[in-house]
Amino acid sequence: MVPFAKKNTLEQTGFKLTDDGFIHSGISYKFDEVVETLCYRQVFELKTLFIGSDFTHSIGILFGIETGEVIRLTEQPTWFSKSTLDRVEHVQNIFNHVSEKTFENRINKYTRQVEEQGFYEYSGWRFFPEQNKIIDIERKRAYSTLTTKFFKSYGFIKVVNEADGFGEKISNKFKDETGIHTLTNMDVFFALLKYYFNIEWK
Repeated sequence: MVPFAKKNTLEQTGFKLTDDGFIHSGISYKFDEVVETLCYRQVFELKTLFIGSDFTHSIGILFGIETGEVIRLTEQPTWFSKSTLDRVEHVQNIFNHVSEKTFENRINKYTRQVEEQGFYEYSGWRFFPEQNKIIDIERKRAYSTLTTKFFKSYGFIKVVNEADGFGEKISNKFKDETGIHTLTNMDVFFALLKYYFNIEWK
C-alpha cells in the first residue's frame, strides 16, 4: 500500500555517516553497537494502456542496536511523490557501508554461541555445525544438512528434506512452506552457512 507521506527519510532523521559510526535523530551510534542489519527493496510497476510501464522504487533498511533500539531509514513513493532510483541507491550504499563496518561484530554474535553451546540460533532455527543438523524450533523438527535441499529466493530459503518418504512429502504440500527467513543479517547468515556447513550458491 502506498503511503500518503514519507517517513524515516535521510532528511527527516538527519542521518549522517561518521568515521566510527553514524548519527540518527541527533544521537550518535558506534559501528560496534550494531548487532543486526536488514534491507528490503521493492520495484513498483504502473501499467498504462497505450502508454506502457512506469517504475518506482522503494527501500527500507534497519540497524538493530545492542540496547534494543532499532534505527530505520526508508525511501519510498507516496501518493504525491516518487522515489528516484538515485535516492534508493544512495540508501542502499549507506546500508552496504554499515554492513561492511559491522560485519565482524555481527558474526561474532553467532560464533560465540557455537563456542559456548555447540549451536547458533537464527530466524527461529538452531544450527549444529558438528552434527550437520538444523532444527526448526517452532515445529520441533530436525533436518540433516547432508540430506536436505535448500532453495534460495529473495529473503527466504525453502527447506526440503530429501529423506522424507512419499507420504510425508504429499502431506507437506498441504502445510505451510518450511523455510528460513534471511533478510536479517543476510550477509552474516550466508557466511556462516558456507563456513560451518559448506553450503553456498554460485
